[in-house]
Amino acid sequence: MRLIVFSSSDRSISEAKEVKEMFDHGLEHFHLRKANFNQNELCAYLDVIPKEYHKRIVLHSNHHLKKAYKLGGLHLSRTHRKKKYKSNWKFWKFKVVNSKLYFTRTYSKLSTLSEDKRVYKYVFLSPIYNSISKNGHSGNFGNRSITKYVNLAKSPVIALGGVEIDKFEECKSLGFEGVALLGAVWNDENLSPLQVFLKAKEAAKSL
Repeated sequence: MRLIVFSSSDRSISEAKEVKEMFDHGLEHFHLRKANFNQNELCAYLDVIPKEYHKRIVLHSNHHLKKAYKLGGLHLSRTHRKKKYKSNWKFWKFKVVNSKLYFTRTYSKLSTLSEDKRVYKYVFLSPIYNSISKNGHSGNFGNRSITKYVNLAKSPVIALGGVEIDKFEECKSLGFEGVALLGAVWNDENLSPLQVFLKAKEAAKSL
């Protein structure tokens, strides 16, 4: 089962040291999503992480940094899809020019999950459960509907939103090919982010 970690939602740059430790212990996919970071802050964050791990990072903003840091992937938000990737032709041309680069996106509606004909490295469906890091973000999908639409999706679907280790087995049973952790990693009061990641890694490996 694929395991993905998101950066925290705060303005911390120091957490990059903890991300580096996760990479050292086998983290394969990391999403750098810092909506309030400017380019210099993103660069400072990326500079903490050794270059050999940059190909495992998916960037959510300031996509032009992909070349300088040789990042693995780009996440296409609604804004990106409307302004920069308006047509399938432009999207696929971008993929051809950057053959080693991959793309991801997030769906918040089950219908669009099955309607999108583009094929991504993987996509997220969110929120699956009540969010740990954001108040008011509640899971609003029924299990039967999730299973139906996940099976219709063109790309591998990852569960995002309120996912904790004890939910991994259920996510697997619903058809998800992986899980993404955010609040579960950064908001645990008893364990360090690395300790949570190591527990999650073992749990995902067993499924």
